[in-house]
This record gives sequence, C-alpha cells and structure tokens, in this order.
Amino acid sequence: MVFESTNLNKPAFKKYINKKGEGLRLLKKRTLSEKYLPNPFLKSYRFHQDSIFNILPHPVIKNLVFTGSADGEICLWMLNREKCVFNLKAHEKPMRGVSINYNGKFLISCSDDNNLKLWRTMENTKIPIKVHKSDVSMSKVEFNPSFSYFLTAGKSILVWDLERFVPIQKVFQKEVSLSCIKFNPVEHNILISSASDRSVMLHDLRLHSPVKKFFMEMRSNDIIWSKANPWEFTIANEDSNLYKFDIRKINHVRKTYKGHVMPVQSIDQEKTGKLIISGSLDRTIRVHNSNTNFNANILSSSRMSRILCVSFSSDGNLILSGSEDGNLRLWKKPAKIENSKILQKNKIVRDTKISLSNFNRFTEKCFLPKLVMNIHNFKMKLNQKNLVKKSRLGEILLPCSISFKDMPKKPNIDLEI
Repeated sequence: MVFESTNLNKPAFKKYINKKGEGLRLLKKRTLSEKYLPNPFLKSYRFHQDSIFNILPHPVIKNLVFTGSADGEICLWMLNREKCVFNLKAHEKPMRGVSINYNGKFLISCSDDNNLKLWRTMENTKIPIKVHKSDVSMSKVEFNPSFSYFLTAGKSILVWDLERFVPIQKVFQKEVSLSCIKFNPVEHNILISSASDRSVMLHDLRLHSPVKKFFMEMRSNDIIWSKANPWEFTIANEDSNLYKFDIRKINHVRKTYKGHVMPVQSIDQEKTGKLIISGSLDRTIRVHNSNTNFNANILSSSRMSRILCVSFSSDGNLILSGSEDGNLRLWKKPAKIENSKILQKNKIVRDTKISLSNFNRFTEKCFLPKLVMNIHNFKMKLNQKNLVKKSRLGEILLPCSISFKDMPKKPNIDLEI
C-alpha cells in the first residue's frame, strides 16, 4: 500500500496508522528521514596517523583549529580551505595536553616524554621557542584566560611563568594522577581538577590546599565550566553519565545527563551555555540541552571509531570531533534542541497520533550503532531484574521498607572538605 498522495487528515488514514508499528514504518520511509532528521555530518579530514587526543580552536581566528595526536604531532587546520596547512613533529611520545593563550599567539604542549614546549602559532617554524625537561610526567596543561601564566597537572599542580618558563608555585601535590584541570572563566584564581582516585577538587591559587574535595563512584575524565553561569560545572564520568554541580552546594547533583552506554571521554559547552556536547567510547556524540534532560540529537557515523575529544568551533556553528581512527570530523550544530513539549506539538507527531516514547525509540533504533543498542537493551534487562529482586525482597521484609519507584540513580558523593 502506497501513501505518497494520501491526505494525513483523513479518518481512514488515521485509523490505519494508529495500528501498532504502522506509523513508525511511515515515518521511516518518508517524512522523518527526509525532513525532520537530516544528516548533520559535513566533512572528514584525514592527516594524522594515530588517535586524536586534543582539539583546540583558535580564540581569535575562527577558521583555525589545532589538533594533537598520539604520535606527538600537531596539525593546524584551516576549515574554510578544508585542509591541513601546517604540521610539526612536536614530541616523540603521545601528546597529552595542548593549550593556547588568550590572544592566540603562543601554543604550549606536554607529552609522555616529560617535555614541555612553547610554540608560536602564526610562525611556520618547527623549532620551539622554549623547552623544559621535567622529572615527572605531565598529563595536562592549561593557560590562564587573561594572564601570562599557565598550569601543568601530573602528580602535582604547578603554576608556571610564561616569560621565564619556570614553575613559580606549587598548588597541590599528592600520589595520584590528575586527569583534567580547568580555570574558571570569570574568577581566574579558581580552578577545578579531577584525579585518578575518583576525586574532584576545587582549588584557589591564593591557598596551598584544595578548598573543596569530594569523591565520585567512578573516575571523572573531563570537566567544563558553564560560560553562562560560572558557578556551575559539568563532569564527564566513567559511568557513562554527565553530572552538573553548583559550587555553592557541591554535595548535591543539580542535573544528570544520560544516554551514553560507555565512558564519556570529553565534553564541551556552547558560549551561550544552552548546549552541551559529549563524546564517548560508544562511538556517538550526544547534544544535550543544559536546561532540560531531553536528549534530541545523536551524531554518529558508520565508520567512526571511539571518540576521544569533542569541541565547538570558535564561532559556535560547528561541532568538531576526534577519534581513534585519526580523523577530524565536522558536524552541523543543531538549529535548536526541541524539548518534550515542543516535540509533542510537532506536525508529524500531531497528525499521525504517534506517542513521544515511540518517536524516541524510532530515532534511536535507526541512527544508533548496533553495539550501542545491544548494550542499552542489556542494561534495560538488568534494571528489570533489579525490580524483580526488589519485589521478591518485599515479600520477606517489612512493609514500606523498599521503594519500588524507578527513580534516577544519583552517585554517592563523599564530601571530604
């Protein structure tokens, strides 16, 4: 039966598509695949021979992007020309951290070979300005947003002077490995870090010990401050979720963003603070609305490997992703993220009388990788088994001692300071 010229408002047609599954077949054939779910993938750039660990847009020139890979190579991409205009072999071992200063003149890189190197961004030279050989490994490096000093994170957090290129202050030291460090976008003396012992620490450069410290159930891989609300930050965790916190009430999770089925490796937030993107080892990029829990956009490609880093472009119109296959991919930023109320009023949903839950299941089934769907179904079965286990325990224990409500799981936060 063909419905190309059928009027959607006819009662007979509505009666047919209200049958189980028929409305979804119609959406799959025509409307959603062409109009409502366009392909956001734009371009894939291939130059690196190994995994891309870092993506760094230029803060001044909007069409320039720096990338660092596991083979120690730095590439400069010009997006409007769609090519790599400059590359250099910066390190002999995998590059862990790359940062650029606020005016875009200097680039600093650190690697597993314990070398810290300073480069000029607009000079086509393969010789660094300054080199420092450290005794310990450095995993991350971060420039201050407005001053001429930077931080390095490894076994300790060190403050470095850019002109003398020597450490001038030790903020923190412990026998743990720090995986991420970020400056607050407004208060530049405040920074946040995550460590391998599952801890998240809030530091003040004017003090020598962490201001606040708490532990998550699993390790945090990346942290991003909110540019619209500088007192909020979001954590990418190994349990495949994103958690938003407020430093004024740090022992409480304000919002949890779900959807991934494997550890989240990288996150970034738009300048307006409305959109949050996350890249995971499940080979998908998810675009979250920071104000709601509704997740309407899933970016994935059939040939894309595990995602290690994601970022917005400088103008905020593109989404950049780097994966283990060495490709830099460009995606369209969604025009708007529709929440559940707007989506229920959508024309196709209103005319075909299809529920929102069926619509969400259709989009996930058609555009998610098969591995992700299998893991998602497996997790659903585990949750169902846990509910059965609770119901059987309820027959033995006292009444009202077990809650059967399917509440969202929140991490256990152990506040230390």
